[in-house]
Amino acid sequence: MRSRSQRKNSMGVHSVLAKFMILLMIINVLNVIHPAAVRADDTKHFGNNTTILPEGGITAKNYNNGKFDVEMVVKGDGSTTIEQKNLDVVLVVDRSYDNMRKNGRMAAAKAEAAKLVDYFLQSGNNKIRVGLVSFAGNNGGSPSPVLGVTQLTQDADELKNAIRGYNTAGWNNSPVLREAFTQAGLIKANEMFGASNTNKKIIVLISGGAPTISYGLTLDFNQREEALSNTPKEGYEIWSLTRWLDPKYHSSWKKGYHKSNEWTPYYVKLVKGLIDVPMGKTAEVKTNTIAEANKIKTDSGVEIFSVGIKADGDAAEVLKKIASDNRYYVDNILKDVIDKVIESLKEVKKEYSIKDGDLEIKMNEAVKSELDPSKITLTAQNTDSTATAEDKADLARRFNEINKEFDNKTLTLRKINLGKNEVLNIKYQAELLEAYKDGNPHNIVEYVILYPEGKNGSKEVNFAIPTVKEAIHSSVAITKVWEGKPADTANFGLFKKVAPDDRLERIPNANPKISKNANQWTIKFENVKTFDINGKAIEYVVKELNEQGNPLKTGEVVTLNNRKYRISESDNGKTITNTELIDISVEKNWADGVPEIAMQSVKFRITEDNKSAEFNKTYELNKANGWTKKFENLPLYKGNEKIKYSVVETYINGEKITEPINPEADSEGNHVYYYKAFKITLSKNAIDIIDSGKVTITNSVRKPEQNIPDKRRIKVVNNWGKTPDSKKKEIEVSLYKVNKDGELIKVDDAASMVLNKNNETDKDWQGEFVVDNKDKDGNLIQYYVFETRIDNATTGAVKFDPNLYNDGYKIGEYNVRISELTSEAQNAEAGDYGFYILNESEGVSTDPATPEEKIDINVTKTWTGSTPVGHKLPVKVRLFIENGEYLVPVTNVAELTLNDGNNWTGKFENLEKIVDNYGNEIKYYVYEVGVGNNNIINNSEFMSKPAAYKIGSYNVTIAGNGTIDVTITNDHKPAQAPGGGAVDPGNPGNSGNPGASSNQGSNTPNVNVTDDKTPQGTVNTDTKPTDEDTDETGVEDIDDDDIPEDEAGSNEDTDSGGKTKAPNKVKVNEDNVPRGKAALPKTGGTDSTLFGVLGFGLIGLGFLIKKRR
Repeated sequence: MRSRSQRKNSMGVHSVLAKFMILLMIINVLNVIHPAAVRADDTKHFGNNTTILPEGGITAKNYNNGKFDVEMVVKGDGSTTIEQKNLDVVLVVDRSYDNMRKNGRMAAAKAEAAKLVDYFLQSGNNKIRVGLVSFAGNNGGSPSPVLGVTQLTQDADELKNAIRGYNTAGWNNSPVLREAFTQAGLIKANEMFGASNTNKKIIVLISGGAPTISYGLTLDFNQREEALSNTPKEGYEIWSLTRWLDPKYHSSWKKGYHKSNEWTPYYVKLVKGLIDVPMGKTAEVKTNTIAEANKIKTDSGVEIFSVGIKADGDAAEVLKKIASDNRYYVDNILKDVIDKVIESLKEVKKEYSIKDGDLEIKMNEAVKSELDPSKITLTAQNTDSTATAEDKADLARRFNEINKEFDNKTLTLRKINLGKNEVLNIKYQAELLEAYKDGNPHNIVEYVILYPEGKNGSKEVNFAIPTVKEAIHSSVAITKVWEGKPADTANFGLFKKVAPDDRLERIPNANPKISKNANQWTIKFENVKTFDINGKAIEYVVKELNEQGNPLKTGEVVTLNNRKYRISESDNGKTITNTELIDISVEKNWADGVPEIAMQSVKFRITEDNKSAEFNKTYELNKANGWTKKFENLPLYKGNEKIKYSVVETYINGEKITEPINPEADSEGNHVYYYKAFKITLSKNAIDIIDSGKVTITNSVRKPEQNIPDKRRIKVVNNWGKTPDSKKKEIEVSLYKVNKDGELIKVDDAASMVLNKNNETDKDWQGEFVVDNKDKDGNLIQYYVFETRIDNATTGAVKFDPNLYNDGYKIGEYNVRISELTSEAQNAEAGDYGFYILNESEGVSTDPATPEEKIDINVTKTWTGSTPVGHKLPVKVRLFIENGEYLVPVTNVAELTLNDGNNWTGKFENLEKIVDNYGNEIKYYVYEVGVGNNNIINNSEFMSKPAAYKIGSYNVTIAGNGTIDVTITNDHKPAQAPGGGAVDPGNPGNSGNPGASSNQGSNTPNVNVTDDKTPQGTVNTDTKPTDEDTDETGVEDIDDDDIPEDEAGSNEDTDSGGKTKAPNKVKVNEDNVPRGKAALPKTGGTDSTLFGVLGFGLIGLGFLIKKRR
């Protein structure tokens, strides 16, 4: 039975085991729920008490110009357990009278036996059992030489009670037992082990003397057969029985092998060192006893220890021979026997946290890693200072079994076995590729995964990956050209193109350095990153900014120092040109002496310079448009050549004016020239215009010529208004006067003249009467002119009267109106110049206020059936106008946007109908210039009036261009990627009209960065993502630290002499090289919270069950 203390300990063990089983159940449940990922703080336990320590990780160090060293540490953990093997011990106590009666030997033997019981069974080791055998002497018959047996047990009290009852046998009790039958005690002890599979069997012989009686050697049939087959060896003797085995015939042992007695046993005894006594009974007993002990040790695997109780001489020698270690023990039994025995039963077992594990290291695109097995360095070490040579040799053996495989940029280390305090170090060199030296952190590898139980196992550990970064800084420079007077300053921003649609993203805190040299400046952004985070070269774009800080596009206008400029960008993006613009307002004035019928309309031009889009155009002023016309944003230059603007009136009331080469100047500096009855005065700013302003054109009646004494020269000017040329016929006019009676009479028959078209423009349809100025009484004569005939039609019975000047009259199909022309001369009399006749055929409006003709152009957008719905994107349509053989954009008319919302239709409304100097109408054209938001192409694409072209992946055709109804058709044709397949339709392509320049995507050109690289390298284990922001314009900002700030803090970089200053040195802060530990990956969130709640619930359930039990 177990003692109370043993039962209590057993209950405590069961309680601990119950708790541990509950914990294992919880872990198993959680693993079933979420077996795929292992959190960093959950990776400490694999299998039985094994650990992947957080000290294991990756570091990058010794960074130099892109190259650096990588060190990976895989540190194992685990448990080293000492397992106590089962031990059965039989104490064989000599109680013979001859050996134990003297010198208190029996008492000493009992004491030693009790000590052994205590030490074996009170050590807390439940793997040990102890039994007792006591013996005396009797070689046959009764009583038995085995005096007492206590079976193997862990009950120390039972054993010690038996020991306390031991005393010497023989003499008075049984004289036959006085001898020492040691062999019988050994045999009985061996029988007690039986068929037990215990790990260790020990016999401890406690005796005070040598054996005095023995059996013959007890060999069974098989042993005898084995003995017969053995060959004697040198140094040994063979002894055999001359008679059949019988203990009482032990004297029958004879030296030598007797073949005739082949069925009798034999034994081999050592020749030397047995017992130095004469051969006889005593020697034979000792020999038999020793032989029996040897047989037990050999056949049963029993280890025998001898404890001598005041033994000496022959007894000591026999005890040594019986013992397995050829020793016998006295006072040092505790140390030399018990400790040694128990220690021998301790088995050290190691559990590895990484058992046949695999480690995968995958390269990435940013870093070139030397992962070829021949180029990596592997080392293993045991960090435990107490590690034995055997421990180190075992680690070396396992290290040599690691296999290295490299395939598809992945290094795999297989068969990794690491236990507690064992470390595997992996070292190799790596290099950050040039394309990724963009100043952003890049992982040194794509991933590192440890599979502690092999890749087919259920566990994995993802290593935290450190980063390296290096910034290669370049500069981006453009040329700023001023066509016209330069502004004092201008604002510029640096942008980068962002895939996939090439939208522009503003680089914050990027301040340019501006070097000025007359009309050509250099705009330079220094210390900009060459590559983005993906290793792609950054395409930078420099943009001029408007007053609100937004980027200006080609064609847009900016005001600087109260001057306007139109922006234009070169195709390569390296030049931004600001062309100075002016606004010209033209206002028509009529002097008082001009009759209303002579104020029908005028036409004018503003330039004869073919560099201008206004070349060969004339514009009409009339009452309908308020006799004014405004021109906005006229470029003052084209290229390096100035455009000459001069406002000149070219038509009066439909009649073309012969323009003077050099108009005369009046006293105020105005420009003056004449046409028929009119004096045309241009304000002094009308010629060679270089500034914005208003130009006035004033028409007055010229002063009459009075160079004949006493005569008056009366001019008659005929105008046909809007009468077609085919109906302009010869006319006849007559001169009338008022007589002294107040009657209107014809002057005389000769006072008529015919007016017709003359070869000289200024003299056609006009004439002159030269008459007396006064009558014979000296009174001024009042004259009137009347038209009397047009072609064959006459006035008939019409009675001429001055009132007809107000009412008008008809001649045939013509309406006739006449007014006096009064000159601008001071105090001029009415009609002092003459008369103005307006003839207009029926059906032609005579209202001078008839509005000018306007044009509407209807635009319809269609898509081919093959175009997917997802590719029917809003389109932009721009208006163009003829300029000689080419087209130019109409900048003061907004673009149309056609989409599904307006049924893909739009209209350019109220366009001015424009004719050239020869009266030919100038046509308008429309073109689609963009699909979506960014597929914009340049105006230069349309100079040659293409009927078909490409925008990205769209084929565009135009029908009806140059008319008032235009149809634009798009057909989507995705580009083919190399090797087949379609390119992303959202990406812009090339504009494809023949002969036109290629424009991919946006019309924003690319800027190549220069090669003034400034490498600044660091390594960093911080994987914190950068912030994402947008500025107030909606353009995405990059982190402020992406671009080093301009140290000078100035937009200009010129010295007093206009020379470019040397740039300041660039300072880039170096991040510290990471040292120490790299944390393992950490996960969490909802899943981890769920597991925690479930775990606590299960733990509580376990303790509740335990409590109820």
